Amino acid sequence: MLKRILVGAMFLVWMTGVSGCGNQADYDAKVTEVNELTTKLTATEAKAAELEQNLDALKGEVEKAKKTEDDALAKIKDMELAKTDLKMRIKTLEEINKSLKAKASELQGLKAKVTQLQKDLAATKKKLQEAEKAKRDAESWEITHGPNGEHVHTVKLSHVEGNRYRLVPKSLAFSGVYEFDGTKLSMVAENPGYPDLAWSKKGPGLFEMVGDDYKGALMRRKAAGGPSPKP
Repeated sequence: MLKRILVGAMFLVWMTGVSGCGNQADYDAKVTEVNELTTKLTATEAKAAELEQNLDALKGEVEKAKKTEDDALAKIKDMELAKTDLKMRIKTLEEINKSLKAKASELQGLKAKVTQLQKDLAATKKKLQEAEKAKRDAESWEITHGPNGEHVHTVKLSHVEGNRYRLVPKSLAFSGVYEFDGTKLSMVAENPGYPDLAWSKKGPGLFEMVGDDYKGALMRRKAAGGPSPKP
């Protein structure tokens, strides 16, 4: 476009010059002038072409820069989204950490309760063992009989129900079920061979056989403490 404008302008100038020539000298001068203008036009065209190339190159650079800018903006947007996501993740982690701390505190409380329960259980178990031992000790008695008390037997006198108590082992003549009336243990069952055996209370944890069979035999509670059969 620029080339066409320049050619048209030079042609117009040349025509104007030629039409105004009055002689050969003027004509030659005008031709020379036109030639110089043509040379200038050629140089101008070359410069214009170079400028067009530079302009195309600049356009390419601008487009490249625009693309780079768009890419940078997209990356910035992605980074902002990633930053937002990271903030949300951090918040979630903080909430999880807070929940874990609460659970840890709750767990410590439960551990303390379990420890206390274990202590209480151990104490209860110990008391039960002591009670069982006391019961065994209370049920453990010793019978001595004979002219000089030379016969000694360890027996067990345990509560059956109501005011009845059982003496074992069954291998002894004294074994059976006795009934206690507050002062005397009297045979009532499980010993048909000696149905009339009776023990009279002589003191805490001490009974003496009365009647003809084994008269004078003594029955003592072996362990100190613990309930005697209501004697």
